[in-house]
Order: sequence, then C-alpha cells, then structure tokens
Amino acid sequence: PAAATGSAPVATPSTGSLASSPASWCVGCQITLSTTLGEVVKGELFAYDGKSNCLVLREPATGEKENTTPNSTSEGHNIRIINANYIKKVLSAEQPSPTSTLAKEQNNPLPYVCMKRAEQREAKALQDAKKRAEQIGVGVTREAQKVFDGVNKTLPCKWKDKDIVVLGEVTIVSPYGID
Repeated sequence: PAAATGSAPVATPSTGSLASSPASWCVGCQITLSTTLGEVVKGELFAYDGKSNCLVLREPATGEKENTTPNSTSEGHNIRIINANYIKKVLSAEQPSPTSTLAKEQNNPLPYVCMKRAEQREAKALQDAKKRAEQIGVGVTREAQKVFDGVNKTLPCKWKDKDIVVLGEVTIVSPYGID
C-alpha cells in the first residue's frame, strides 16, 4: 500500500531496510530519525503526504491516562506530524512486519484523540502566533525592528504606529538613534 497521497513507492521485501526519503517509505514502517532541532523521534509511519512533504508518525504514549478511552487498550498513542524538510538524518527505517500494530488495526477506527488537549494546544499556538505578530512593526525599517527586538529581550515593548513603547511609559521615536 502507498503511504498516503500520490504514488509513494513501497519498499521491496528483499532489501530489509528502506531508503532515507519519506516518499519511499510505506505505512507501518518503523522509523527512527533526528530532526534539525536536535530531537530523536521514533515511531510507526501512519501516513505521508507528498504535496505538503509531511509525514505522520504514531508513537507510543508516554503514560498519560488521557490518551486512552475506557474501550481501548492501556497502550495509547501520540500522533506527530513532521515536515520532512526538518529531518536531519534517518537513523533507521525498517519494513513493517505482517504482525505490526498498524497491520493488525487496518480495519479499526482511528486512534483516540483527546479533544481537550488538542483544543488547549491550538489555543496556545494561536496565542503565541498573535503575540509574535504583535512584535513585528508595520511599515518600519529593518533598523527599527532590530532596535525593537533588542529592547524587547530585556523589557516588554509594543509598537504604537512606528514608535516603540517600552513598559507602557517610555516612547522611542524614529530615527531610533542616540541623541
């Protein structure tokens, strides 16, 4: 079976291991990789999307009870979506065995997703994005943005048009130089 959208090739049984390109992996492969952020990730390939170049890994849960439902087994799973551009190195990629977890669960429903946790993560991501957007000056020079970023590292700042307001009291106006 192909891994998701498009026509991702399936690994050949004779090789025993898979190529380092996500497009060559098949659903159920056991993958260990390191990211450009220095993180080592291990899991079972759940899906791959060639258009967005993202892969979905299913990892064993870290023991959180909220990942399981009363009708599920005690072993929950975490789903991780990774942009393949952030894969630094593929440490291992093994063929799925006929007895793999994913092969056994092909006809079962998708794994349980804790909606409360997902909504909390979404709200935090939106809040963080809004905060980052507020820290980008509109219509200001690169120099002004560098001054803002430098001051904002130690003191809270906000943009008011093209002026930088520090601690809600001090205003730094253009040309942002020492006078």
